Amino acid sequence: MSTRLETIRAEALFVSDLQCSQPIRPGEVRCVVASTLRRYRVGGCAARLASEFGDHPEIAVRRMAWALAAVRAVYPTAPPATAPNQTVAATAEADLTVAAAAALNQTAPPATAPDRTVAATGTDGTARPASSLRLAE
Repeated sequence: MSTRLETIRAEALFVSDLQCSQPIRPGEVRCVVASTLRRYRVGGCAARLASEFGDHPEIAVRRMAWALAAVRAVYPTAPPATAPNQTVAATAEADLTVAAAAALNQTAPPATAPDRTVAATGTDGTARPASSLRLAE
């Protein structure tokens, strides 16, 4: 399974001037990928790749397989669990999940209609029952 970044790098290598038949060094692949992306940008690399697949599909398939293999060899991906910050983030997420579950399990008072016995405050600032209020007519 390729990542988006891996795909972008492979597309850049695909549209570069490097040839499949040439022996390549990791530093050279990195340099070519970077310069090709600067030259064509991501969208330009994708457009050139699509054009090659349309014009020469039998060659493009082999070249893309070569580009992906070269990118995977030069840019190895680390397993996600090896990064220390992810362990801290996973622990924090687990703590939040436990706290959220505890909060959901607490019983809330049943929803009731609002208390209508105190409808307003009088002119002296004291609360008055709704029955004692007179509406101006």
